[in-house]
Amino acid sequence: MAYMHVIRQTMHELHLARSPTARSWAMFAALVAVGVGAAWYTTDGWCWGLMYSNGSLYIAIQTLESWEEVIFDKARGRVTLKTSDLFCKLCSHLRKVGKTVVLDQSGISTLIVTETATYFGGKGYYIVLYLEDGVSYPLTNYALLGKKSEVEDLRRYLMEFLTNRSA
Repeated sequence: MAYMHVIRQTMHELHLARSPTARSWAMFAALVAVGVGAAWYTTDGWCWGLMYSNGSLYIAIQTLESWEEVIFDKARGRVTLKTSDLFCKLCSHLRKVGKTVVLDQSGISTLIVTETATYFGGKGYYIVLYLEDGVSYPLTNYALLGKKSEVEDLRRYLMEFLTNRSA
């Protein structure tokens, strides 16, 4: 599955992960190239050139998609959603930093594929976890562009895992 990859699956645990896409890395490289090009070809001083290159690097880091993980743990009855971006990885390489949300697995009422408009035109799709108390959490922060069937397949796969009571 291109939307998320299975890292580990046992009877009691399902660990999924998603990394930045090729499109995201291409945008990152293009932004850095623009900044370096502006720094190299400008007639401004070296200080401005340094600012151009550093500014474009900062923007490129901020626009890069996140690394995301989802862990469905039947033994503990919880779902863990982890997100970390390149800025967190660069600034905190000695310790794990990022956003982590832990949900009660028994509180999940349904999983729904949601459609969203994208910046580049077209549609993107992602899975949303709906809890019984009315709160919803997206499985990932970024949508898969134009491939609804892959996201639907993952939703069915997750529903089978969650409804399998053998754990």
